[in-house]
Amino acid sequence: MLVLGIVSIMTLFTYPYISSVIPDYELKGAVRELAIDFQKAKAEAVRRNRTVLLEFSPSTAVGEGSYIICVDENDTGSCATGDDILRRHHHAATGATDRNYLQ
Repeated sequence: MLVLGIVSIMTLFTYPYISSVIPDYELKGAVRELAIDFQKAKAEAVRRNRTVLLEFSPSTAVGEGSYIICVDENDTGSCATGDDILRRHHHAATGATDRNYLQ
């Protein structure tokens, strides 16, 4: 019973710190993932000798967002029908991430 009391007190004091640190880790992870996608898009552009686009889609919900990486096959300057889609990425406000790499 004493151990349970000590654990409860420790949880009471550490929870605010832990809950404030988690969003920082999520943000750093998202920035790291985006930087990797930029590098992959650049490498793919060099490999194919074509323009590769990373196109962002705005979202009205806080914490949500998405982007598409595509090869601009038809030289429109945007990801359009006929372009080779390399990746679709959607991040929901709930923290869930849909990573879809297409080969």
